[in-house]
Amino acid sequence: MFCRQLVFEKETFMEQLPLDLINQIIASDENRIKIFRQYFGLSSRLLAEKVHMSVEEIERLENSRLDFLNLSLLNIAQSLNVDGELLQEASCSFSNKDLRLLDFIFYKQGQNLNSALFKKQILNWASLVLYFNRKEWEENNKSAADILYSIRKRDEAINRAKCRDKKYAPFRKYFKALQQKKYLEQQQSGQTLSANGFARWFLENKNDHFEIPYAAQNQKNKLIQLAQANNREFRKIFRHNCS
Repeated sequence: MFCRQLVFEKETFMEQLPLDLINQIIASDENRIKIFRQYFGLSSRLLAEKVHMSVEEIERLENSRLDFLNLSLLNIAQSLNVDGELLQEASCSFSNKDLRLLDFIFYKQGQNLNSALFKKQILNWASLVLYFNRKEWEENNKSAADILYSIRKRDEAINRAKCRDKKYAPFRKYFKALQQKKYLEQQQSGQTLSANGFARWFLENKNDHFEIPYAAQNQKNKLIQLAQANNREFRKIFRHNCS
């Protein structure tokens, strides 16, 4: 599937938006998430993977009114590299007073919608809306910034966890294989292998060629926790084989 590059900087995104996309945003009644997703050539599944959500959650959002900025909306906006406000329903930014004023402009102009006066009145109306709603939008932007910060912190935590898993995976595999061997030996002799006992034995007989990737002061507790998790898995396998 053809997929456009997500290369726009948020600060200049509106200046770089293609005219056909701008027209679609203005004229279409479709959900904004769907409009941008399809513009970038993303399927629901691909977008879901990018934002760590399910396809069902994406589809639910695309069939909902996006009346306010929330964590899911900002998460998607960050993934698409667009401002969250671009994904909101436009009507949520206007008060009843704003809309009544707009209705009045249309009513006064009647059929003269292409006149210079009408266009000037629309621009004046937009400038007034921006002026009177600036404070509210600034507060919304601050909330959005706080949410984006939490998203970044979450992503950083996920990346740190992946790095830890990559760092500890070889040792955990070695530790588990050795513990499983001891576990089976104890089972065959009618004895049980406790997590504490194996951790203590491992430290007393550790292989100097295989470094334990935990701080010295935490090694024993970490090894006991790892051995406990392994023992639970071994017991499940043993019970399943017995049944």
